[in-house]
Amino acid sequence: MKFYKSKILTSAISILTLINITFAGAKTDKNVDKSHKTINQQSATNNSFEELLHSTPGVLVNRVVASVNGEPILESDLKIAMVYFGTKDAKLALKRLIDIYLIYQYLSENHMATPESFLDQTIKDLASQNNLTIEQLYEELKKQGISPKEFRDFLRKEILATAGFGEYLRKAVKITPSDIELLKLKYGKPKIERDIELLIVPKKDKDKLSKLLNNTTSLKTIASKLNLTPQELEVAKGDLKKNLDEQVWKASKGDIVFAEGKNNIYIAKVKNIKLVYKNIDLDKLKKKLLEEKMKKKYDEILHKLKKESYIKVYLQ
Repeated sequence: MKFYKSKILTSAISILTLINITFAGAKTDKNVDKSHKTINQQSATNNSFEELLHSTPGVLVNRVVASVNGEPILESDLKIAMVYFGTKDAKLALKRLIDIYLIYQYLSENHMATPESFLDQTIKDLASQNNLTIEQLYEELKKQGISPKEFRDFLRKEILATAGFGEYLRKAVKITPSDIELLKLKYGKPKIERDIELLIVPKKDKDKLSKLLNNTTSLKTIASKLNLTPQELEVAKGDLKKNLDEQVWKASKGDIVFAEGKNNIYIAKVKNIKLVYKNIDLDKLKKKLLEEKMKKKYDEILHKLKKESYIKVYLQ
């Protein structure tokens, strides 16, 4: 049986479920007692777990294959993981299971749990995406020796360690204003622009303009007296008439500059000088940065958990 996993899970945790974690830094104990050694010797295909995957339906093997801080991982748990992850590599599935148990324990200590309603919906979605009813899904699992209770227990841990941990990381990781500015500098093409207020006065009103300027520098007031409308513009260098453009780009913020044309007098007030970025999808870059920060935080937490936890592995 091959699972097509629910979009509810994969969309929320894509950056987490695809990370391969090694046992680096973990405290492991591969010393096993004689009974474990005997069982390993009796099964020549134990590493691939092929015999277990094709075992007699309904027969569950509950040998302990590993433990995480005293919590056992049974062969039946490993069997479910191999079916769920679609692999015959028992060691790879066990590595993922140990990660799941570590994160599950960590989140449980932080008072997080998988809501039963979410678990029910996930199982419903898994069944639907495999073109099965829930009852048919459970029947398929029973054929491979997996009970509904065992599957729900596994899935409860897997959801919390993936989707739940994803939400935990989203709250733990922040995108700061400094991060955004660095993104702009790294990926954007910076360009200086100026916000200006521009008033175009016909030369016939030159005398009126001179008198008004003796009393005010407000372009809105002058425009109102002359029955004109000022314009708010964002301009880059070269956007304006040459003589006006030169004056605007010499001015500082708050300055008022003048230029004359053939028929008009141009008055511009520099309201703001800013750095803008062209051809940049900031939302996409913020999402990418968030994923990078979440992965880094994931690695840090998991590394610390492995370093501080007691992991015993019996599978040879």
